Amino acid sequence: MKKELFIENKGVKIHCLQFNENDQEIPIIIVPGAVSPAEKTEWGLAGKLNRYHIIMSLRGRGQSDSPVEGYTLDDQASDISAVINHFKLEAFYLFGFSLGSSIGIRAASQHVGQIKGIMLGDYPPFYPAYNDEWKARVKAAPSPFVINDLFIDGIVRDGVFTPLVEDLSSLNCKILIFVGGKQSLIPPEALEKIKIRFPEAIIEVMEECTHYIFRPDPEDLVGRMERFIAAIEKETT
Repeated sequence: MKKELFIENKGVKIHCLQFNENDQEIPIIIVPGAVSPAEKTEWGLAGKLNRYHIIMSLRGRGQSDSPVEGYTLDDQASDISAVINHFKLEAFYLFGFSLGSSIGIRAASQHVGQIKGIMLGDYPPFYPAYNDEWKARVKAAPSPFVINDLFIDGIVRDGVFTPLVEDLSSLNCKILIFVGGKQSLIPPEALEKIKIRFPEAIIEVMEECTHYIFRPDPEDLVGRMERFIAAIEKETT
């Protein structure tokens, strides 16, 4: 079952899609990529995820508000915290795709006692400083989704390169990292450093996937997510 709702975050309305609400399950909060709304991730999952989950559109994306100011890493992470607080979640899993994983790491580091597992979708643990070249490329690229100029200008203006290794280290939970097998935004040398720093992290190479790990088979991605969660819940029972 799907519900659509808006959550208030200090005057900014955040659009969420809630699926399969179940008081007996710990939900997955899903954070889409850099410029993507919740609807794109819903399409990518293709209805294959049966577990309770909430897909959100961060500020500036999709149907969420696009404020004139407020696009720092912490501003965006606060949207995730607003979702956690709105649903009064005592526990949650988090799956971030691409840049959503970086923003998710920062948010999770502020909810260490609640997060039970984090899944990072093909992106290294840092937040980038976007530039005008990136802005021009995004604005010129065809997209079925509206790209709001306030948002694009904002994350370029407010973006500061931020390493997130320490934030990730602060999490007292299991870590799963998805890597596109055919094309990845995690360079091989960065992946090796991640393996050394986080030896207990699970690395899942999606052999048939590019960076967009939802395709060609969303059921494969969902299956790996569900097995990861099942292993955590088996350990805690």
